[in-house]
Amino acid sequence: MSARHHIASPNMINSFIGAVFGAFSVLTAIGNLGSDALLAMGVLRLLLGTILFLGALINIFKGIPSGNLNLISAVCFGLFAGVHITISTLGFHGVSWQPLIYCIVQLFGGIYILLILPALLDTSLYAWVCQMSGAFGLLHQAIFGMTSLDFFRFVSGFWFLFYAILNTYAGLAAVIPDLPQGPDTRLVIGRLYKAKKSNE
Repeated sequence: MSARHHIASPNMINSFIGAVFGAFSVLTAIGNLGSDALLAMGVLRLLLGTILFLGALINIFKGIPSGNLNLISAVCFGLFAGVHITISTLGFHGVSWQPLIYCIVQLFGGIYILLILPALLDTSLYAWVCQMSGAFGLLHQAIFGMTSLDFFRFVSGFWFLFYAILNTYAGLAAVIPDLPQGPDTRLVIGRLYKAKKSNE
């Protein structure tokens, strides 16, 4: 019998890249990084965003629902963010770069992730909360860029910290099946709804 070949799931590397993006976003939110650090971060976001983009395409090809979310993350956290940070840091002469456009992409990326979350209620609660944290982080980061209010910058860092931690756990769970996955999100929401109805 000939061995059957198939494309393995990229979920582990996707989660690793998500954790790195979350950590980068936390660093950006809590500190004033120098131009050299920002340039390195911009280039790494471009490289990791490209890998995540390929991983997202594999998940979409395999019919995995998280593929679309991976694709949004590749654009918002990686490719577009990397271009924005790199160009802003290098300051190319004669190139006028409008940060507001970057904020619009982050804003709609966060909104779209929130809108697609109800379709992912059958996933583990921690994975669902991970995506929600990334969405709220993008939204608050976009609002900070539009308003320059530090409150939204720190709030985005808080959400991105959760995003990094939960992505780290998701990456470990992808290679260590014995790690507890916890209940499905739909089950938890159902229990909370029943508890609320019984208390009324």
